[in-house]
Amino acid sequence: MPYSMTGFGRGEGETPAGRIRVEVHAVNHRYSDINLRLPRSLSLLEERIRGLVAEYVTRGRVEMQIVLDPTAEHAVAVQVNTSLARQYADSLRSLAQELGLPPAVDLPLLVQLPDVLAVAEPSFDPDMVGPSVEQVVRQALQQMQEMRAREGDKLAADLRQRAAQVRTWVDQVEAQAPRVVEHYRDRLQQRVRELLGESGSLVDPQRLAAEVAIFADRSNITEEVVRLKSHLDQFSQALSQPAAEGKGAVGRKLDFLLQEMNREINTVGAKANDLAISQHVVWIKAELEKMREQVQNLE
Repeated sequence: MPYSMTGFGRGEGETPAGRIRVEVHAVNHRYSDINLRLPRSLSLLEERIRGLVAEYVTRGRVEMQIVLDPTAEHAVAVQVNTSLARQYADSLRSLAQELGLPPAVDLPLLVQLPDVLAVAEPSFDPDMVGPSVEQVVRQALQQMQEMRAREGDKLAADLRQRAAQVRTWVDQVEAQAPRVVEHYRDRLQQRVRELLGESGSLVDPQRLAAEVAIFADRSNITEEVVRLKSHLDQFSQALSQPAAEGKGAVGRKLDFLLQEMNREINTVGAKANDLAISQHVVWIKAELEKMREQVQNLE
């Protein structure tokens, strides 16, 4: 079964670094685009986390945020560079004296100068915190995957129903096709009688048969109908393909098949020269466009 590209998941748990919260959501995107926001202290785990996401998502934009509430021993600390602040203060007083300005060195000014204050974040051994962090990340990804699977089931059901309707119309087009030549022959004979009157009966029947044969060859849509049915069969098979077999990534294949179906039905419309078939072509094209919009939501 295909997955929707839209989903959301959350995870929370304890790690040696502290308690972490993971939120992940996925939206439609033509390619795979993974964006991670995680604490600097866990940045060494970024590639491992990307690898985990790639196990679940092959196409779509994924946004993941990891928030860490560190333990007391690993809390973020503010460091003051007193020596540097003193040098700044002395330099500013010296500059003020040289320029004949009143010295106005105060604390708010000093703390804004580069490197006077620094935030020291703890660093963790990836092998120590990695397994527990990955467990929470998997929890969020699994929840997101379940949501994507439910949505994918609904989209697949809708697409199957639309594909069945398209097949019904294609069958009707196929049934109508033999009558097109018959109607053309009748119209041609009627036109000859209207133009020539009684002398129309003197027209060479073989000449009329040749004209009808040329029209039949030019308007033959057998190949297009066969390919349309084949594409519909492949479309249904792709929708029923087990997710594990294709990793759920069937969206591109379905989109390609819809392009091919649209190309075939355009050819049918151009060749058929029949009002009933033309009407069916319009219906089929409209339904294929709706299916194409739905397929854009599938991975």
